[in-house]
Amino acid sequence: MKKAVPALAALLLLLTATACGGGSLSSDEKPVADKISTALAKPADSILTKSQATCVADAFVSKLGLTKLKSAKVVTAKGAYNTNGANVDKATSAAYTHALLGCLDEAKAKKAVLANVTKAFTASSAGVLEPTSVMCFSKKFVDTLGVPGLMASQIVTDAGEFNTQGSILDAHTSGAYADAFLGCVNYQQLQAEAVAKSNPKIDAVKLEACLTTAMPTAYVRALIVANQTQSPDAATLNNESNAKAAACAKQATAVTKKK
Repeated sequence: MKKAVPALAALLLLLTATACGGGSLSSDEKPVADKISTALAKPADSILTKSQATCVADAFVSKLGLTKLKSAKVVTAKGAYNTNGANVDKATSAAYTHALLGCLDEAKAKKAVLANVTKAFTASSAGVLEPTSVMCFSKKFVDTLGVPGLMASQIVTDAGEFNTQGSILDAHTSGAYADAFLGCVNYQQLQAEAVAKSNPKIDAVKLEACLTTAMPTAYVRALIVANQTQSPDAATLNNESNAKAAACAKQATAVTKKK
């Protein structure tokens, strides 16, 4: 039985080694995988170390093959990696995130992505939202979509950093965003306080009460989704919401007594 221990240990080491990366790469695939791994590890906010990036790139290239990578425009005809090429479409992104989560623990990947998303949302909402609200909002959003969903919609890049070049928001993704935001932020109160701050004659409490009735959470959700997905009814909803807000502001404005 003692002789079985080294054999078992060797087997475990073999499993550990083969868990990272995909099959062996051809002489044509290896240079492409190297270019992808370099791109993945390069950003300052990348969630991947150099070794993890190599593992992911090798597995990704092995899974799709050079022909598919070129036809999907993940890489150019000469094998150069296109920016965020792994997320060029949902099918390719799914293959990429499968490779990613095969090389990096999913919980750790999500934690690292959450840090990047929170950082971006904090910067974009500075002076508007409290840090606790941003943290709550970010966590709900990341938990709902997960790393695969965030990458497929290009909210985060292949390296896991927040994508500043624009994302692809469908109704599901936008709905997740709206639900996370409205689940952590009292939108009507936020709007009322902002408007009252710019106009001392407006009673913030009265305005909030009016907005809550005229524009309930479900309505605000529809408004957010319509604008983010650029749906045909976005313009109508915007005009309607502006009219509701104006009516509420008028209702909450103190009447100036004439002398």
